[in-house]
Amino acid sequence: MANFIKAKAVGLSGSSYEFQLYPAGTHFRELPGVYVFTRPIANGGWHVLYVGQTHDLQGRVGSCLGTHHKYLAALAKGFTHVGVHVFQGREDARLNVESDLIAGLRPELNGTGGQSAYRFA
Repeated sequence: MANFIKAKAVGLSGSSYEFQLYPAGTHFRELPGVYVFTRPIANGGWHVLYVGQTHDLQGRVGSCLGTHHKYLAALAKGFTHVGVHVFQGREDARLNVESDLIAGLRPELNGTGGQSAYRFA
């Protein structure tokens, strides 16, 4: 994998999750995790456009990124990086993390009705 940028996101619960941000198109290992589509913002931070989870990061946001159902919408909004939080837990635990982050970050491509209320630090 390429060099990455460390970033943290906080869910609605107050839990903090560490992500590694990689340029779109990076090859990942076949690991489960939660991921975000992001774009840089003027102050040096990152705007979260979309939050998802998968059992296979490589298959979802690595080699098959171009087939992701939110890929074109994310590109239109300036998407440049994929953030990954490797999560070895069961799918229901990944879904809980995903839901916590969607509720806390309110990313626009998750259908939350508005711009993300949070930017990566």
